[in-house]
Amino acid sequence: MRQYTIVAVLSVFIFFSCSSSKTRSSAEAEKQNTEAERQTINFPTLNIEPNQLIRSPQKIILNSQGIWSAFEGEIGTVSLVDEFGGLLSSGILFAEGDWMTDGPAMFSSELKFTPGLANKGKLIIYSNTGGGSEEEALEQMSFEIPVRFK
Repeated sequence: MRQYTIVAVLSVFIFFSCSSSKTRSSAEAEKQNTEAERQTINFPTLNIEPNQLIRSPQKIILNSQGIWSAFEGEIGTVSLVDEFGGLLSSGILFAEGDWMTDGPAMFSSELKFTPGLANKGKLIIYSNTGGGSEEEALEQMSFEIPVRFK
């Protein structure tokens, strides 16, 4: 009887070990696919380079590259968060001139912030979905740029 119990316990252990490794492999594969998809998606460009030192007030300029569409002179929002996840500042990216074009258009926002103890953070740029429906909100695109403060 004891031998059957040991065999049963080992069988269950092996089953769950195999299942969890498959789950991890699937999750890792999905993450790699998502990253590969993200690399093929074009995003607007910013006047801020990755890991650039920024100071308050910082003007953020976005070139739509004709990739994102604007709505009522706004193309989206920008948020600045510190390395601890705290929101330091946010703003709306308003058009700087003619935005009713299929080609590139410039949008900007000025962020005023105090980084406190944080040495780094990130800018998160969100697209403006326009109509505000639930379906459009799910399609909202964003990208992040790491930045430094000190």
